[in-house]
Amino acid sequence: MVALQFAAQHVDQVKALVLVDGATNQLSSRPGWSREQAMKDLAPPRFAGTSREDFLSYYHISPLGKQWSSALEESVLNIVQLRDDDTVAPRLDFENHLQIIGAMWDQPTFELYREVQCPVTLIIADQEPANEAMKEFSAMRKQGIAHILDVRPDARIVMMQNTMHDIPLQRPEELAELIVKEGAKP
Repeated sequence: MVALQFAAQHVDQVKALVLVDGATNQLSSRPGWSREQAMKDLAPPRFAGTSREDFLSYYHISPLGKQWSSALEESVLNIVQLRDDDTVAPRLDFENHLQIIGAMWDQPTFELYREVQCPVTLIIADQEPANEAMKEFSAMRKQGIAHILDVRPDARIVMMQNTMHDIPLQRPEELAELIVKEGAKP
């Protein structure tokens, strides 16, 4: 969403825009949601003080567990602060995270797509929804993508099948190849 905003505000500085599983909808257009509900639903978990081992276990049971490696562990641990007592804490404090959610709520995402002048590619993680909440999210994302294509019919949509939101962690090589391939297109 930050890259989209930058591309819309600095059209002369951006030659191509590749968005990785983000900016597919406008939060404020979600039916039945208010800013307060978004803040509640999207607030990060409070995990400060969780042991390093317990923190990593969440990733081990995710789709990333099937490809776990020391390099992946290092990447995951870089998103948190590793404390001297072998517990973890978020790098971004809770209040700042809420400010980001508020900014996402306020962002006129679809209007920004109208303002961007360069080619746009969205790389979307696509996996079978495991529950009703994921089904609802998937349906809303499809509606958002349809709206983006109404605004920007030239936008390219690339679906990465059987992939979770954390594409750079799950499929880094494939993602890099896609970005290079999309950047090479006229």
